Amino acid sequence: MSKPAATKPEGKVKIVDTYIRAIEKLAALTPQIDALEAEVREREVAVLEKILDLLKPVLPRLVGPIVLKEPWADGSARSSPKSLKERGVVVARTFADHRESTGAQIHRSNLVIVNEHGKLLTVDETARWTEPARTDVFWNIETQEIRLTPEFAAEHLREILAGLLDALRERLSRDLEDKRDLKDRIARLEEAEKVLGE
Repeated sequence: MSKPAATKPEGKVKIVDTYIRAIEKLAALTPQIDALEAEVREREVAVLEKILDLLKPVLPRLVGPIVLKEPWADGSARSSPKSLKERGVVVARTFADHRESTGAQIHRSNLVIVNEHGKLLTVDETARWTEPARTDVFWNIETQEIRLTPEFAAEHLREILAGLLDALRERLSRDLEDKRDLKDRIARLEEAEKVLGE
């Protein structure tokens, strides 16, 4: 059996030198990364605040009732949905469902909404019931105003922007259709008024 070749001293020096250079590069890069992270955090919050401020004039056109339906309802039975006190527009939604070994079904969801005053709210919904009989029903809904922090903006800015864009596109499409309909009605009224001699 042959002996493993001994590592030459200059090889060890090269390895140590590589580590030292990597440490020096990382040490030089760290303050730059920290500064960029701080700037991004600050600007994300500013962008979110600005967008919420710009939305205020059009919010009456966007908001509506926020209706939550029992997560155990499958559409075959009458359900008793709950409407939040706050009118708003849903801009982000996440949910998770799983069944425990005992047969209990667990449902958790989180909504981020912009309310009619331009404030962000979170709606946390927790439900639990036993399948298949749908017994031992528990349903809890908690609403809370969101404080715009850098952490919140970093985590949710993209999905909020995407949700707002969807809501704005949908509302704009409906309003353009309504405008065409209203113009047609005005044209018909003008014709009727001419016939009636007004």
